[in-house]
Amino acid sequence: MKIFDGHSDILLNVVDRSIAGEQEVLRTHHIDKLKKGGVFASVFALWVEPEAGDRFQLRALEMLKYSAKELHDAKDLVHIVKKYDDFEVAERENKLAVLLGMEGLASLGEEIDFLYLLYQYGIRYAGLTWNEENALATGIDGDDQRGITEKGIEVIKKMEDLGILLDVSHLNEKSFWDVVKVAQKPFIASHSNAYELCGHPRNLQDEQLKAIAQSGGVVGLNSWNKGVDPENPSIEKLADHVEYIVNIVGIEHIAFGFDFCEFLEDETLQEDEPKKETKGFEDTTCVPKLIKVLKERGYTEAMLRKIAYENLMRVFKETI
Repeated sequence: MKIFDGHSDILLNVVDRSIAGEQEVLRTHHIDKLKKGGVFASVFALWVEPEAGDRFQLRALEMLKYSAKELHDAKDLVHIVKKYDDFEVAERENKLAVLLGMEGLASLGEEIDFLYLLYQYGIRYAGLTWNEENALATGIDGDDQRGITEKGIEVIKKMEDLGILLDVSHLNEKSFWDVVKVAQKPFIASHSNAYELCGHPRNLQDEQLKAIAQSGGVVGLNSWNKGVDPENPSIEKLADHVEYIVNIVGIEHIAFGFDFCEFLEDETLQEDEPKKETKGFEDTTCVPKLIKVLKERGYTEAMLRKIAYENLMRVFKETI
């Protein structure tokens, strides 16, 4: 089964290792795992840590620089998707189709036209915020009464005009509903689950799931353990989220956005810190296990194709 992973933090690992002096990070550490998991396409998202403060824009440029070098060095293995036809090019050349994204646009600051530079670089997917509040919108850690700003509304319109898919994962509830009022094209929650099954603020309530579906978008299944189940995160629980979302919005509006982080934790977690992965679903190589569980629950090949890649490809066809 082909897999389209709608949210990957691989470039964060690439940047960290590149700064430390490593080369060929994608080739050495990541491509084989992606192949073993059946991944033929993935969104590689860049995240600028809030600690960057006033250096948000400089940090974003630094990350883009190292990522560009790595992607160039791996050009025999990956193909950057800037328009929908590039998916076909990647498949024909037997390369991984990579879409570039920004997990939060704090790097814009007050300079909204920085978005044009990101687009020219190849960014085709972006969220307005991570968990923080910024000049554009408010994440889940921000003020409950604060939503999207006037600048945020302007950015959404520019994104739709350019062809950058909007991601609402990490937005607080008010910002989410502000997006619903403003957006004219499909938008997605790239890595979020069902709030009714796991009441974490990163997950989505039923009405939010329906609003995404009504826009024509999809919800990407997130493997992060705290978003799966607070006590017993497992593949079975992850499959429960699939079934719940399908029951609420239909098979056309769910996808994958696994947000695997095992390659970050190896370097950043202290020994006494808990892991972020769902048990038995620690990295990309485990994706076939989920497909197997869903088959056992009665999902047909046609249904699985929609979840695994067709739905998300449809959204990108309509937006980039």
